This record gives sequence, structure tokens and C-alpha cells, in this order.
Amino acid sequence: AEQTAALPAFTPPEILEADLSGMLLDCAAFGVADPSSLSFLDPPPAPALNEARVLLKALHAIDDAGRLTEAGAAMRKL
Repeated sequence: AEQTAALPAFTPPEILEADLSGMLLDCAAFGVADPSSLSFLDPPPAPALNEARVLLKALHAIDDAGRLTEAGAAMRKL
């Protein structure tokens, strides 16, 4: 018998596949430097959070402590 491809039983949560830099920037704006301290239905993957953190630091959007900078606040307005 020929097999056909089936759709997955459910769609994976977006947080597992998304760029998390926007979420990390929002967290910094609300004073949450480490989003892994928050409760999520599906926690953000640590590698994706680290990539977002590196990107936002390189853009000077957050400081070394994860706090929002003036540049980061301007980026959020966009």
C-alpha cells in the first residue's frame, strides 16, 4: 500500500520557532532581564534566547545586564 504524508497532529508553538528578539526587547522594557524566569506554556528555547540577547546587545538595544537602553526604547517604537 502506498503511504501518503499526513499533517502533524498539532502545529508547533510559535515560540519554539520564532525570532525572540522582539519578545526579549519587550521583556527588557518591562524590567524582566531574564525571560526564563517567567512562566510560559512552552518555554522559549535557551539557544534562541541567547541569539536574541547577542543581537540586541550588538545593536545596543539592551545593556550587559539585559536592561533596555535608549536605543532599545526607540527600536520598540518602530
